[in-house]
Amino acid sequence: MGRGSKIGFGLTLCVIALAIAVPATAQELPALYYGSVQVVGPERTVGVPPGSVIAAFFNGDERGSIEVVQRGVYGNPPHEYLVVPKRVEDHIPDGSVIRFRVNGFWANETVVFQSGDVREVNLTVNDSVAPASSVGAISPYWRTSVPFTINATASDALSGVARVTLWYRHSADNSGWGSWTLFENDTAGPWSWTFTAPEGDGFYQFYSTARDDVGNEESPPPVADAACAVDTTPPVIASVEASGISSSSAVITWTTNENATSVVEYGTTTGYGLTRGDNALVVSHTVILTGLSPATTYHYRVRSADALGNENVSADRTFTTSAIPVPDFTISVSPRSGSVMQGGSTSATVSVTSVDGFSSAVSLSASGLPSGATATFSPPSGTPSFTSTIAITTVSTTPAGTHAITITGTGGGKIRSTTFTLTVEAVVPRKAMLTVDTAPIKGRVYVDGSLWGIAPQMRQLDPGTYTVTFGDYLGYLTPSPQVVTLAEDESRTVTGVYAAVPVGIVENQSPTYDIPPLGRGENATVCVENTVISEITLEAESDISGASITVQQFTERPASIAIAAPGAAYRYLNVVVENLTDAQIRSVTILFSVEKSWMAANSIDISTITLNRYDAVTSTWTSLPTIFVGEDEERAYFLAVSPGLSLFAISGEPVRPRPFPWGPAVMAVIVFIAVAVILAVLRRAPPRE
Repeated sequence: MGRGSKIGFGLTLCVIALAIAVPATAQELPALYYGSVQVVGPERTVGVPPGSVIAAFFNGDERGSIEVVQRGVYGNPPHEYLVVPKRVEDHIPDGSVIRFRVNGFWANETVVFQSGDVREVNLTVNDSVAPASSVGAISPYWRTSVPFTINATASDALSGVARVTLWYRHSADNSGWGSWTLFENDTAGPWSWTFTAPEGDGFYQFYSTARDDVGNEESPPPVADAACAVDTTPPVIASVEASGISSSSAVITWTTNENATSVVEYGTTTGYGLTRGDNALVVSHTVILTGLSPATTYHYRVRSADALGNENVSADRTFTTSAIPVPDFTISVSPRSGSVMQGGSTSATVSVTSVDGFSSAVSLSASGLPSGATATFSPPSGTPSFTSTIAITTVSTTPAGTHAITITGTGGGKIRSTTFTLTVEAVVPRKAMLTVDTAPIKGRVYVDGSLWGIAPQMRQLDPGTYTVTFGDYLGYLTPSPQVVTLAEDESRTVTGVYAAVPVGIVENQSPTYDIPPLGRGENATVCVENTVISEITLEAESDISGASITVQQFTERPASIAIAAPGAAYRYLNVVVENLTDAQIRSVTILFSVEKSWMAANSIDISTITLNRYDAVTSTWTSLPTIFVGEDEERAYFLAVSPGLSLFAISGEPVRPRPFPWGPAVMAVIVFIAVAVILAVLRRAPPRE
């Protein structure tokens, strides 16, 4: 019996059992539903994918569910239905409203429950939720061959993932990064790409974005999901040379452009057969071959591999040992490299070895020392074979970096040398400790514009001068910025004190408005409600993301502000920001209004209306450029430009009385006319009885 037959048989038994157990008048048969389920998205509508679950709800409780087997369709009459209620004891009164959830999302349609109902119910679900994806960790981090596979995970709650896109960016030094570049789209899971390292060797970072079947697109993450480094380039071998050739030995030297191992393959044919060397990573290579046969031609080649195993091999070369032993000596140093901090010293052992009975005295010297460095030998000379200790001392001003020092032995008419690689490391200044706290609330703290987090925060810093600022909070005035200078090993604490705004002076408060993400030079306008500020336009100096603003309107100056705004104050307003600093703002344009009745009652000259900004550092008010832009019956409207957002005051100056413009002659004429008028009136008046 097939899957559908089993379900249909079970439903039939269920209906029979219900009919026997419950009188027909009780109408407690389940309702059976089937139909389609469509996901409505921003670009198109598709059926839900197989595996989706449709659940029926009555009064907030689930009363039955079914799994979608075929995309966009649930149920398969007459064998398979969404049974509501699923259990006999879960009674649902006729006429009740049944709601549906698809994968946890409410469908747009409902049905009125009718016992024993068998009907088609077509459902739609709105999908505005973007899918989620992430690139998996790349291991190993260092890659010595390409291509390699990059994997990602992706999920979507409703319509299903239609596409996952891999993005990458490249850096040559793991510091300066290029722009994000689309690599490839994958349209079928499991989500993976064969990455070819298009930019060549270097450092790569990755993230993914997913798109679902109805057009919802995932936004890029704030940071990369994964990273790796690619190095497929072997060392460059140069200056291969055989020297110090005797009847039984030879010295093979070469250089590489990066630290690498030193191996020499040699023999009397191009099949070689003999190997000598070591795995120390150096750029100047020396391998001494001993036990050679006199008057014999040897083939040799050198091999060098970097720290990741990228190996290069030189071309075949030859040398011929001498037929008659010639007294000689060789010189070597161990270890062949050393590191020292500026002002420090290091040492190594120099070995001078007699070859074929060489017995002349050999003097030692060093060249190629960096500025300020000195080298001494103990002993400075000797008769081979002997050893000497070279001590290299630097000063605080010796340049940091890698230096090749040549150690030379001179004696018996022969000059032999070897190389010691000295690495001088810069002395790092000692740190200082800065603790930033706030009171009476724990607020956000910033150092040089960088958010440290919620106070208290403690960090180690290099010695220097830093500016500490504090985040805005509703109901409080933000503490003044503080400048602190730190010395080595110094520990300092900076505390910002928030002044509470009395509840009684808060006249109105706007909602909190989210500012859309802005790039440098972009702007956004926020329409403000409930305050005399009606519009704020921000122009970004640097990237702004996740910021918001709220405007509080005060009836009077907060007591913690020691000095009043200039002129007659109309309103004080505090613009509270989150995730936004003045350094991110190029300019702010503020549209505000003033009641004409206030200007009339206080004899305010409309041309003197000004928006003032409070400077918490200097405890002063700065008058901002303000212009009159229009009026209606009740209000006059103004625009002002500010470099940032903080506490503002709107003020104006009373109308000044104008000086009397008329001279004495005009006054005399006026007096004469007045007297003439009075006399004329008196003449017309009737005589008194």
